[in-house]
Amino acid sequence: MSTDTRRQVGATLWLLGGLAAVCFGLSTASSENAMCGDKVMEPDDVCVTIDRDTGESDRSDQDEQRESNKVGYLIAVAGGLVAVGSGVSLFRQSRPRQGDPDAGSGPDRALLAVQRGWQFRPSDPAMIAGLEVGPISAERLARGPWDVRDVLIGEHNGFRFAIFDFCSRYRWSDRISVDVVWIVYVPGADPARLAAWFDGGGKQRFTRKPVIASYVTGNVLCGVRGGSLGRRPAEALVAGLEQMTGMAAAFRSETA
Repeated sequence: MSTDTRRQVGATLWLLGGLAAVCFGLSTASSENAMCGDKVMEPDDVCVTIDRDTGESDRSDQDEQRESNKVGYLIAVAGGLVAVGSGVSLFRQSRPRQGDPDAGSGPDRALLAVQRGWQFRPSDPAMIAGLEVGPISAERLARGPWDVRDVLIGEHNGFRFAIFDFCSRYRWSDRISVDVVWIVYVPGADPARLAAWFDGGGKQRFTRKPVIASYVTGNVLCGVRGGSLGRRPAEALVAGLEQMTGMAAAFRSETA
């Protein structure tokens, strides 16, 4: 049984338990009879309750026992809260996931490629060969399954680039995480000099939305945005590309 299935079963059981508590609580609270255990008390009866731990006894007449029926309202409220929380959990699990790679951003990116004169590839796992930054890690690749989808390749502002969705499994779930990745190549850049410029302030100046994390490896600048950016308008992808190529241009001009 998968993790998601176990969560759905657990939430369903809590929902049923909460509803049962609501029914029991309301039934108890609305009862006109004073109950002592499973017996209906008569006007002259006395209900004796013995504490098993201390051995002490508690005596109550019909009116006092009827008053205790109001505890049923508390049981009903607690059961209602459990049922609502479980229902919300089930609803959230049943909704289509924004990060579901099957939702696909391919058609929008294919159109963008035609408009800009770029290349589009539905899938190209070789794009991350030798690349290990941010979410693209040996741990995630070993965890599997993973894929590189909806790839854009081209040139922008004088720099070669690639944009793609890196789809991989979350650590403690069967759900698939989708990270949008921008790669900008800085040919001829000395890796040590590029890294020093990046760590010395370049990263802070250019890390903003839509890219929220940036990295450097060799002579490659890499930007990452987790979540569902791939489902947003293509303008967001272009804005991220402007951001990353702007970083590359700044490095060139400031270290020339």
